[in-house]
Amino acid sequence: MARADEAERSYPVSQGSGKSISVRTPTTKKQASIQEIPLEVMGMIFAVLDQQACAAACLVCRRWNGGALDKIWRSLPSPVPLFEILGPLVFTEKGRDLDADYVLTAQAWDRFKSYAARVRCLTYDDKQYGKDISTGLIIQTNAVHPGGIFSLTSRRYIGKSMKPGNEDLDADSVKRMLSGLSLYLANRLKFFGFGTRFTIADDAPLSTALNTFLKNQSGLLELYLPSYELQAPATISTACQASPNLRTFCGKTWDFTKETFRTTLSTLARRSASLRCVRLIRAELEPKKESIFMTDIEPMLQLSVAEDIRLWLECRLELKSTDIQQMGQAWKGLTSLALYSGEPGIPLPHLVKFAQWFPALEQLAARFDCSEYIPSADEVTSRFKTLRILTFMDGWNGQASRMAEFLVLVCGPRVVVTHKYGLSYDRFLDDTFLWETGYGDVKLWTG
Repeated sequence: MARADEAERSYPVSQGSGKSISVRTPTTKKQASIQEIPLEVMGMIFAVLDQQACAAACLVCRRWNGGALDKIWRSLPSPVPLFEILGPLVFTEKGRDLDADYVLTAQAWDRFKSYAARVRCLTYDDKQYGKDISTGLIIQTNAVHPGGIFSLTSRRYIGKSMKPGNEDLDADSVKRMLSGLSLYLANRLKFFGFGTRFTIADDAPLSTALNTFLKNQSGLLELYLPSYELQAPATISTACQASPNLRTFCGKTWDFTKETFRTTLSTLARRSASLRCVRLIRAELEPKKESIFMTDIEPMLQLSVAEDIRLWLECRLELKSTDIQQMGQAWKGLTSLALYSGEPGIPLPHLVKFAQWFPALEQLAARFDCSEYIPSADEVTSRFKTLRILTFMDGWNGQASRMAEFLVLVCGPRVVVTHKYGLSYDRFLDDTFLWETGYGDVKLWTG
């Protein structure tokens, strides 16, 4: 608490914002209660803060009523990495301790635990070099969190001539953390996200621990493995078998053959028929001179309730017009579709078939081959009914004027057409990147 005779101070809101908030400490002993501040006023204050500052401010305002805090938190566009703002987090020996008291003071924990019970998602994403967190802290926090929703990302930064720092979590520490969580959080989680930046050799020993952990989670609704390189279908099979009500799966397979990749898709479709969102990357050690055909991804047609599908295929994707018809008839409720493939891409005239067979589609992204002929007005027999955004991924070629005429005919008056350069795995899996227009994007045409 500030002293009564302190002068006015100016605190920066967030780095690079250029804004500040002036706070004048009252000169009288009587101070307004946090609970007396109108929700609208607090909302205006939180609106100018970044997410991390907002969450930190919520902790400071812990005396404010729980309902108001909860409303502020739920208004955030995405979860905040809560463990990064708890403080003080103390560097431990590679995070191997199992006692939360070593990384979080008792006083700080008392202030936080009631707030932890109100948030939607407990997350930890180590974006800064050398940040550690112990298994004990995770377990203790989940103990007071009724939803059992948790996300963990463990990263390891290795330069060409630089060894990992002493503060980094090593593979053995992450393995022990997963084993500990398997015992204490069995069948409690609804959301689980896990990722590593280890080498493939380091990732391999983690598979058993991760599979054991997933076996003990029968209630998972969402599973995110965007930065964990799946080297066998076993992990996906385990997750699907343990959690029959899985709604979302996001992952990256590593150097799967076409046969193994098809087996993986078959497992997803057979054991998780309730999946609504599937985002899958087929990463390759070296690009193969092969093609993916409809028969290779056919198991996904069994996902009849799918709403969001993304497939990253680094080889060529061969789609016939009848294949697009099959997909449209199988995924009648699909609203978002992204298909990334090697050159040359999907023939641009096939866009008419997407318009014909995907009546509910709102977002479509793909690599299109624009070098072929562009259909004339008489050949455009279908038009998108609900499409809002069409994204060209990694290049387009052809006559701009002819393309514009064609897009006007097939897309309708309200569709925004954009172009994305330099796609990465993370950007492809990101919720919004494919559908955003802004700096670095080329807006080809807006009706």
